[in-house]
Amino acid sequence: VTVRDTKAPEITVPLDVTVQCNGQYTTRSFTCNAGLGQYAPTVAQYSVNGVNTGIATAVDNCAPNQFICIEFTETFTPGSCGFTGLITRTWTATDPCGNRSQGVQRITIVDTTPPSFTCQDITVNLDATGNVTISAGQLIVGGIAAVVENCSATNQITFQLSKSQFNCTNIGVNQVL
Repeated sequence: VTVRDTKAPEITVPLDVTVQCNGQYTTRSFTCNAGLGQYAPTVAQYSVNGVNTGIATAVDNCAPNQFICIEFTETFTPGSCGFTGLITRTWTATDPCGNRSQGVQRITIVDTTPPSFTCQDITVNLDATGNVTISAGQLIVGGIAAVVENCSATNQITFQLSKSQFNCTNIGVNQVL
């Protein structure tokens, strides 16, 4: 009599989650290494931007839970701005007999944190024609390079001043937002 296990483990994947952007995301994966006793990823391996996004679990009809391999692979679809996007994480549970099941978790990376910077007062001189134009970089302490932005490259940020062109009718203190 030959007895075989042909039933795949029952996998439960973590809930879909949304995390804050914290720089450019690089996809990753985890593959079991039974020889080293590595049957599942560590929290550091499956966390996204410092957030524990959960780990898949599985139960099997023959194998104890600690001997079921829990692995994942990912694809990343960029979002509409900066480094936002969607991680599609495919979890796979494999028992010692090679039976496997899969489930998908979606991790959405969003940017809800505005850039931060400090503005400064400046004094400008009119040119020979009685005009002067200012830029956001002149108003920001340290210039554009000093802007702190976790989800976009600084050159992707658009600055809009309430007023950037001045002439003889503007002599004195002017508020620019």
